[in-house]
This record gives sequence, C-alpha cells and structure tokens, in this order.
Amino acid sequence: MPRLWLLFLLLSAPWAADAVPLRLYTEHFPPYNFLHNNQIVGINTALVRRACQLAELDCQLSLYPWLRAFEKASTDPNGGLYTTALTPQRRAQFSWVGPLASGRSYLYRLKSRPEVAPATLEQAKNYGLAVAAGDVYEEFFLSKGFERGKNLLDFPTKSAPIALFLHGKVDLVVASAQVMPSWLAAHGVDM
Repeated sequence: MPRLWLLFLLLSAPWAADAVPLRLYTEHFPPYNFLHNNQIVGINTALVRRACQLAELDCQLSLYPWLRAFEKASTDPNGGLYTTALTPQRRAQFSWVGPLASGRSYLYRLKSRPEVAPATLEQAKNYGLAVAAGDVYEEFFLSKGFERGKNLLDFPTKSAPIALFLHGKVDLVVASAQVMPSWLAAHGVDM
C-alpha cells in the first residue's frame, strides 16, 4: 500500500504541471540505464520516464560516471538520482521513491581460475575484488573489513574492471545476474 500512496502523492502534487524541470542523474549501468544511439535507455529509465509522464513532470535525464551523478543529485535542489541502492547511510540524503528493477548480486570468478574459490566473505579477502569507487559495494566491502588497495580494488565505473577480470588480472567482480551478461557481451564473451 505505501507504493500506491507514494505514486498518488506524486501524481496529485499541485506543483507538478508548472514546476521547473526535474533533473535526474544516472550512470551507465546496463540493462537498467545506459546510452544507446545517443539516448538514455534501459529498464529503469523506461520506468522513470513513465512515472514522469504520469506525474506530468518535465524530467531531464543525464548520464554521468557514478560519483559525478551522485554529487550532482546531492547538490542540485531540483535533482534526483536513479538507479541507486537505499542504504542506512544514504537514507537521510534523499527523499526516496521506488523501488525500481534490481537484482541480487554475487561475486564472480572466471571458470578457468578454480583456485579462486572463496566460500565466505572472510575467504574472499585473500583475493583482489574489483568495485567502483564510491559505489554501494565499496561501502559494503569496506564495512566487512576489506582494505582499499590490498583486496579491494577501486575502478572508475562498475564495468571498468571487466577486461582485466577476463585476463585474470582481477580475481573477483561483483554484479547481478542481470548486469553481468551485458558487461561480458561488451567484450564478446557470454556467461
């Protein structure tokens, strides 16, 4: 019931039709949001566009690297951010609407590297795990005792380490079953 209430509140807002544009920031994160033929598309982009249409809001979408999108949304009084995870640390930073499409995340290793086989997070600390700087996964693994530069390797985007991962230079990557196929396909590889 809370979701219906939030949608009703958004649709009945008196300022919706005459308001300044709502600037929504996102990152390249296929299949949820990504650039295709110079247009921001994806599962969550379609949901966001439809919500804006139903609410009669002028929504302007922009795609940036994650940290820049997060910073813009945090400092823009008419800004918002999608697709992002709701964490205790972020709860007070934004007014949350959602959820959008998402998936459960896993640690992936190459099938050709059976020696990389952690069964627990503690065991995973013995390997190099790639994460995007400032991402929710970086926050999570740091909170579990991983150390930046030792077993936690920062990259500028979520998909940036995939080429190194495929060449065995990164032991583990974190992704959902929805996202990993897109990242691999960009390198001509399938699951």
